[in-house]
Amino acid sequence: MKLVKEYEDLNDTLLHLKLQVQESVDFADQAMPDHVRDGKDLFAWLKSYVVYRDDPRGEELFMTMRTMFTGEHTGERGAGDCDDFTIAALACLHVLGYSDLYIVLAGRKKAYPV
Repeated sequence: MKLVKEYEDLNDTLLHLKLQVQESVDFADQAMPDHVRDGKDLFAWLKSYVVYRDDPRGEELFMTMRTMFTGEHTGERGAGDCDDFTIAALACLHVLGYSDLYIVLAGRKKAYPV
């Protein structure tokens, strides 16, 4: 599933990112190879599979891991931006048993993290 909506504020954005992570957990459990056992393995595997692509102009697109990996929205398997990579990584980390997961945001202005 993809989620496209107008930017409201950071709290709303993080809520919807969390919902996409939750929806991605089952797919992550099926898609993640057996050799991925920790965060380092996970990062290497995701980096080998994911291709960075900007969201369409004027949209903030949040894709589940399944949507990104299958290319349902972009037509390109594994294509997504930073938040899509984050959604996939958090879902996989959950599957690996990590429970205290945090997102660090950085940006030039508090209202517009990048």
